[in-house]
Amino acid sequence: FTLADLFIEWSGLVNRAGKEWVPTFRLGQIKEPMTLDWMNGAKWTMFAERAMFTETLVPNRTPGIRAHGTGLDRRLTYQVGLYSVNENLDQFAVGQGEAITGRITGLLWAPKRHQRRLLHVGASSTWRQNVSSVRFQAHPESWSGPDIVDTGDYDADAYRSHAYEVFFQYDRFAAISEGAWTQVTLPGNDGAIDYRGWYAALSYYLIGKGINFNRTLAVFGRVRPERTVICPKTGFGDLELTARYSTMNLDDGPFPGGAARNLTVGLNWFPRDNMRVTFNYMFTAVKNAYGVTDADGTMNSFVLRLQYDL
Repeated sequence: FTLADLFIEWSGLVNRAGKEWVPTFRLGQIKEPMTLDWMNGAKWTMFAERAMFTETLVPNRTPGIRAHGTGLDRRLTYQVGLYSVNENLDQFAVGQGEAITGRITGLLWAPKRHQRRLLHVGASSTWRQNVSSVRFQAHPESWSGPDIVDTGDYDADAYRSHAYEVFFQYDRFAAISEGAWTQVTLPGNDGAIDYRGWYAALSYYLIGKGINFNRTLAVFGRVRPERTVICPKTGFGDLELTARYSTMNLDDGPFPGGAARNLTVGLNWFPRDNMRVTFNYMFTAVKNAYGVTDADGTMNSFVLRLQYDL
């Protein structure tokens, strides 16, 4: 049993003021706001699993308090929070420290008459202090696969991560690119270590209107097929074709963890708005796995995910 999100939310200020920029507050075990890939619900990601850099460099769910809201007629969103760095709850760090994480996004182009035509950009950062050790590792974008890059545990004082996101949609077609840079501060005067990762992905709906982008939260929303399998004579559901190229580089400093590249092609079928079938094929190339020189190799993976929510 794993506890994911457990929180209370208060939007009293929004209800009273009824204006933009007024925040909603969330307290509990919550997501730290960083990148579109991470903030998207697992039900509505473009692929069976998130990109390697998201798993490796982006914080997970931790205890904290977060404020979020919108401005400029929902063309801008902001999210910022304070979190506890606890060795039992932080996937990267060991220690009893604190973190501040924030994300800001904007719609540079978004015609009101066309909800599925937009250009979205965003930036996010996290600063984590008073940690005693860290470890960064990643799967080949498949939870059933082994860790392919791994720095192992090593002593650190603090680290920070900065990320960008760009999402473009024109009706059925969509393109997205995100990346992150992490710098780990070593104890004393031993300097710092840099890690980097990024991905680019494409989506095209063979059947259906396209990705449903939630402008209030700046995330993907539920796919709602106009014609579902409930009516076999008139519908088949929505069908989405996807492709992604991603990289993760942990080869830096005295504790290298290797580097990896991943190419994924996939197909998503949405028979109904609460059902999804995902198929992904992935080709993964690894260099200096676990930081071992010339420990290179390749991997082919097939992933099938069946999803149903009540």
